[in-house]
Amino acid sequence: LHPRNTASLCSTGTHVGAEKIDWKDMSTVPFHIPCTPQGCIELLDRSGVELRGKNAVVVGRSNLVGLPVAMLLMHRDATVTCSQ
Repeated sequence: LHPRNTASLCSTGTHVGAEKIDWKDMSTVPFHIPCTPQGCIELLDRSGVELRGKNAVVVGRSNLVGLPVAMLLMHRDATVTCSQ
């Protein structure tokens, strides 16, 4: 995962002039998201799980899976706890 993609994933896009990203439609995200975290979110979407307002626990905080999953959940307005 390139550092620029990681930075983009961690950016909330709240600064002036930033274009808002529709996090519910992964095909519109203008940068690479690791496949396993994207697959986790896709699985939740297809199962009909509404993430907004939910509490989520992410076990592990690796750069390729744990942190990107946590960021994707936070972008969907879930409350995220990371454990190691």
